Amino acid sequence: MSINIVKQFLISILFLVIVVSPQHTLGQWNFSLSTSQEFNSNPFRSVTPYSDFISTYELGIEREFDQLNILYYGSYNSFIEASDISYYWHQIGLYKENEHFTWGAYFEQRINKELNNYFDY
Repeated sequence: MSINIVKQFLISILFLVIVVSPQHTLGQWNFSLSTSQEFNSNPFRSVTPYSDFISTYELGIEREFDQLNILYYGSYNSFIEASDISYYWHQIGLYKENEHFTWGAYFEQRINKELNNYFDY
């Protein structure tokens, strides 16, 4: 998947959520979009270093209900020189907060290729 497809997908989801939601309920929604870029001279701390430009694109959506809150966070990490190790990360959560603690369940998935298992530290 190219980065343009990922960007279009994230923007489409955000647009759909905002348009479909009635305006009086947007107060209980939290949205976040972010991007970061870095140049790293040895991103995997290998003996034979290589440098790479790394871009991260993130989307977060949370909704507060009376009894339970839900969230979705997703990110795409893109390596320019080693594009085979670019990966997606997704998290879905159900949680409840009060004055003293937060309890809930979080489920996450990382979508990557077999080569990432070698570089994953």
